[in-house]
Amino acid sequence: MKSQRTPHRTVRVLLTLAALALPQGRLAAAQSGDFTYTHPGGEATITGYSGSGGPVYIPSSIGGFPVVGIGEGAFEGISSITSLIVSNGPASIGTGAFNGCAGLTNVILPDSVTSLGGGAFGGCYSLTGLTLGSGLANIGDYAFEACSALTNLALPASVTSIGDEAFDGTGITNVVIPAGVASIGTNAFGDCGMLAGVTVALGNRAYASSSGVLFDKAMTTLIQYPTGKPDASYAVPAGVKDIAYQAFSGCSNLVSVTLPNSLTNIEDAAFSECPALVSVTLPDSLANIGDVAFSDCPALASINIPGHVSAIGIGAFEGTAITNIVIPDSVASIGNDLCVGCVSLTNAVIGAGVASIAEAAFGSCTRLASVSLSAGLTNIADTAFNDCPLASLTIPDTVLSIGDNAFDGSKLVSVSLPDSVKSVGSTAFAGNPLLSSVSIGSGLTNLGSNAFLSAGVSNISVSAANPRFIAPGGVLIDKVQEVLLQYPARRPGATYTVPDGITELAQWSFSYASNLTSVTIPASVTSIGEWAFELCWRLTNVTILGDLASVGLYAFGSCPNVAGFYFAGDAPTNVNTGAFDTGSSFTVYYVSSTLGWTQFLRLNGFIGATWTPSGQAPLISGFAPQNKVFGFTVAVAPNTTVVVEACTNLSSPVWTALATNAPSSGTFSFSDPDWKNFRGRFYRARLP
Repeated sequence: MKSQRTPHRTVRVLLTLAALALPQGRLAAAQSGDFTYTHPGGEATITGYSGSGGPVYIPSSIGGFPVVGIGEGAFEGISSITSLIVSNGPASIGTGAFNGCAGLTNVILPDSVTSLGGGAFGGCYSLTGLTLGSGLANIGDYAFEACSALTNLALPASVTSIGDEAFDGTGITNVVIPAGVASIGTNAFGDCGMLAGVTVALGNRAYASSSGVLFDKAMTTLIQYPTGKPDASYAVPAGVKDIAYQAFSGCSNLVSVTLPNSLTNIEDAAFSECPALVSVTLPDSLANIGDVAFSDCPALASINIPGHVSAIGIGAFEGTAITNIVIPDSVASIGNDLCVGCVSLTNAVIGAGVASIAEAAFGSCTRLASVSLSAGLTNIADTAFNDCPLASLTIPDTVLSIGDNAFDGSKLVSVSLPDSVKSVGSTAFAGNPLLSSVSIGSGLTNLGSNAFLSAGVSNISVSAANPRFIAPGGVLIDKVQEVLLQYPARRPGATYTVPDGITELAQWSFSYASNLTSVTIPASVTSIGEWAFELCWRLTNVTILGDLASVGLYAFGSCPNVAGFYFAGDAPTNVNTGAFDTGSSFTVYYVSSTLGWTQFLRLNGFIGATWTPSGQAPLISGFAPQNKVFGFTVAVAPNTTVVVEACTNLSSPVWTALATNAPSSGTFSFSDPDWKNFRGRFYRARLP
């Protein structure tokens, strides 16, 4: 010991001198051997360690100061430490003091230690030996969490409180709660896969045990069913009103549970992650089912929800194997993700008390084909029935709003929105190739993008009383006729002319239009939205009669059969990435008198040619004998019918039709085999 005392004295003198130079109230840390420490008020707290590991001994004094504690994180993450002996003297071990010391196998704490801070030895997964002193009173939250090798635990009689998840994830097999324990935190012994029983010492005024199960003293709250208890079935005793947070969570042996008629509350995660649980009998007295109460119980195939339950929490049945769920009228609230991922669920009945079907409540229930919704329902939230193969659906006339992706990926053949519905979110009914018709009631005023973007829609109808939308010809347009919102993907007819006055073609507005071969966009349109015509496989000609200010991202993406874009106005000024990425070559036709085309064609690498827009008189050019027969070239808008006529007297003309054509390319050659039979003949080309 003498060899240790000499350097301690030296450090003490240096620290004293250094302290004189520090601002009042501050004291520098000192070093003694492998330890760093502070000593305010003449009492030392060890704050760090720089040694090589192996066995570590904490002295009762250091640098002439009594050691009263081990500071927060002092040895945290030092995996080289293999054992720890703390001499009598320190009263506290701080938060995370030895957290993550992966090589630590044995710990001996003295009687002087009264308090272990939060996570003091958490994550010491090699720890097999633990001796707690007779003075220990408080064991902090997560103090020994994830010490998976720790199998034996002897709590001294001095212990009065055990923190949240204090021994969560340890390997302990049995535990005795001393008589003086007045407080046990949430899930203190949770996820202990080897724990077969909990015993409460006689005389404890706060807790009781029965058959190895932990209860409060009054036996009204079941606190912890040991995770490693070998029994396959369990009947909760009569009189129990509450199943505590994670009380049965992770019980791998439990197959069935019977709950008493006294039970009113199942707390969050109470039965979560019980892989063998097949049957749970819920009593009529039950009023509340907490968040993730039965989540990830893959063998649980049925559940009865009694008629007095008023609330069911978030993800309560997530990941179970239930095939049918009936939510009684007594239930006023269901949480997000209620049955998300229940791939065996085929039928759901929602009671009249539920006002809102929460976000993703039935999302990804990939066999859910039937849902019954009750009057009184006002809201269907985002992704509520996303990826559910619903074949039919009646939306009650009390529903006010339907969220984003609410029925995305369904198998609905038709959708009828009652007059009560005011709002429908983005892609609410999208992604369903079977959806053929959509009927919109008088109340809808707020419509998200691509709400009905489904490859099978052939017609959209809107109530005449609707103040916001119309659907001329089955095409959805805002009532002021400025935005074309949705062209049904399977609308009959090969050609379509956008109504004059429309200024914007919305995002995805024509996508998947499988019958469309030709579209004419009027001069009023200045903006074409992102992906507006994407995947229009049969589209061959696009005529744009005005000056486009903006063409959105991939507006004409994957339209491989487009042969030509016909522009009557100036070149587009704002063309986003891939706007004309059709997947094949095409020609850009433009009017020779318009501006910007030389640069537009050069920058984009497009092939260009001139043309005459529809609505103008066809142009006749190239007068010349053709194969010794007089003829000329006629230019007109693609697919526009033009008539070539002739007369012999312009003073009193009698025009005779010689040819009628509707060239898909916009030009055709005309020749008159009878031209030599007349002294003079006059020709014209006109629209019918």
